[in-house]
Amino acid sequence: MHTLKAFLTSTLAIARVTLEHLFRDPAILLVAGAGLLLVVAAPAYMVFEFGDLTKVLVDTGLSTALLAGLLVAVAGPARAFAYEIEDRTALALLSKPVSRLALVAGKWLGVAGAAAGVVVPLALALLYTVRIAQAADDEVAGRLLVRLLPWIGASLAGAALAGAVVRRARLAAAWTALVAVAAAGILAVGPAAAWPAGVAEGAALVLLEAAVVAAVSTAAAARLGAMGTLAAGLAAVVAGHARTLAEAGSGASSWLVFIPGLEGLNGVDAAAAGLSAGPAVLAWAALYALLFSAAALLAGAALLAGREAA
Repeated sequence: MHTLKAFLTSTLAIARVTLEHLFRDPAILLVAGAGLLLVVAAPAYMVFEFGDLTKVLVDTGLSTALLAGLLVAVAGPARAFAYEIEDRTALALLSKPVSRLALVAGKWLGVAGAAAGVVVPLALALLYTVRIAQAADDEVAGRLLVRLLPWIGASLAGAALAGAVVRRARLAAAWTALVAVAAAGILAVGPAAAWPAGVAEGAALVLLEAAVVAAVSTAAAARLGAMGTLAAGLAAVVAGHARTLAEAGSGASSWLVFIPGLEGLNGVDAAAAGLSAGPAVLAWAALYALLFSAAALLAGAALLAGREAA
């Protein structure tokens, strides 16, 4: 029990430091800002909607959130772990009572948290964007904007106020206020059926996919350096989405278990079509993502032992 408590304490402490590091990283902030701009401005640059504005906006918004989450999942371990190993900062932690698995798992949790910090606001912004775009040509558009705009303004004001008041965790406080007020606006401005169905489930699947890629990248960072981490993460994304083609061509080969089944975690198309994955599918997807990530982190801990010996 004491060993488990020490492991969890070390893991969560490393995750918190990693998350704070990535929240202040200019590259991560650039990804978040660019993604938000693409989601909010989607109605302006949307050229071909084919008579189904909601479907195109949801597809574009969730695809943007997926891209942003994957960028964080690939670049995060390189910036928050591989560089620290190269300058021996991370390895110095192992001289303290911190296990290799706790170090790798803590880094992964921090990166996954950073990916969530980018994807969740994008999903909320997508919901508001679709709702406003849907009402743009309706007679109720004016009344709807009167109800939505105060919540948008309140979320931005709440983020600014929280960032100004809280001293030790400004970005975390601002993010929490922004997300909380925006989510409250969705619950307050009804009816619920008017909001695009499946966006929340699609965003959850995006986070699971980003978590799996982050686990592979974190494991690679334990041994391959920054450039190797980026290459491994990108290879995991490409191979993970091409796995279905390999299965069709070679059947259920045993070596395919080492490739993440990212297509099975892709809910963008279903969300764009207004379909619901259902709690059972989400539960199985979460279990698969957790098991694959755990296997990758165990491999990363083993690779870290080899790096430390070298």
